[in-house]
Amino acid sequence: MLSTLLNELAQLHWLDYLALIAGILYVIFAAKEKMICWFFGGVSSLSIAYAVFFFYQLYSDAILQVFYFIMALVGIWNWKRGNGTGEELRVSKMAFRDHQTLIVSSLLLAIPLAWYFSQKTEAALPVIDAVTTTFSIMTTFLVIGKKLENWLYWIIIDIAYVFIYSYKGAYLFALLMIVYTVIAVLGYFEWRKSYKREIYLEQI
Repeated sequence: MLSTLLNELAQLHWLDYLALIAGILYVIFAAKEKMICWFFGGVSSLSIAYAVFFFYQLYSDAILQVFYFIMALVGIWNWKRGNGTGEELRVSKMAFRDHQTLIVSSLLLAIPLAWYFSQKTEAALPVIDAVTTTFSIMTTFLVIGKKLENWLYWIIIDIAYVFIYSYKGAYLFALLMIVYTVIAVLGYFEWRKSYKREIYLEQI
């Protein structure tokens, strides 16, 4: 594994390094609620989309990365405009029904996606790839809406991607997902402090 990882590093194009660095910066700045996170997220997504499509045949993930780029633009708008209120968006919590909707919708959307890529393409791990893709799409909307629980979903999703990339021998991306998992844990606690601070200020 270590030799493969070192070999991957040696063969990386400068765009690959850009994707890795930008991706890490995106998650770090998102955890700190900094608007600039969306810029780095867009740069990273386009670079990763190229790699996973042409090198690893993870077609669902490639589509997901293009989606991330589009959502980066939406994220900038929504965080700045506060869902149309004109004020910067604040961290809020999800209701139990919101969790139900996200989970059921993600699983239902994964079914046709998994079938298509398993029957019509040579996609690797079509089922788990489809499930992580649909959950990632739905969770991205949570980030855009600054929902605290988005980090809990990302922790699970990132761990799943560690398995996917490791299985395909893409150890560099697997390592990146481990980094994302750690930052997601930190992000949850950062956003929870922000949420509690806003609640406290409202009660004063």
